[in-house]
Amino acid sequence: AALEDQPALPGPLSRYRGLPLLDASGRMTTLGELVGAPRPVVLSFWATWCAPCAVEGRRLARLRKTWPDSRLAIVGLNVDNRPDPVRLERFQQKAQMNYDQGREARAVYTAMAEREALALPRTYVFDAGGRPTAAFGRFFGERTLRAIDEAVARVLAS
Repeated sequence: AALEDQPALPGPLSRYRGLPLLDASGRMTTLGELVGAPRPVVLSFWATWCAPCAVEGRRLARLRKTWPDSRLAIVGLNVDNRPDPVRLERFQQKAQMNYDQGREARAVYTAMAEREALALPRTYVFDAGGRPTAAFGRFFGERTLRAIDEAVARVLAS
């Protein structure tokens, strides 16, 4: 079932691949490098002050256990203003984030959300061709988690 009041779909993934951010070790990289080879992609923006982000992170961790990285890219993108490495690590452990992470990703968020105010969690699903297929920006608990699962199942089946 479709969730009401969700954000607009972003452009194709190719539009954002060159955007800079840091990888989990703090090295400058690009979204394209972080995402890697073409395959279905889930991008999930989060912050340490966002409680629903931890709930969504645990669901994405379950998807990571179900689908290998070779079939599905899952990338968490932290948007904390002044990221504290200790807080980031604690949050990622609490949320069981067992998937790739990027930091200082606010420019990526701004580009994808077309300058809309920061609203988290924000998750986008892209098919193997980089076309956006789903956007989630309001958190309705289990309904949102099921909708993310369904969106991922659709891109994996196509």
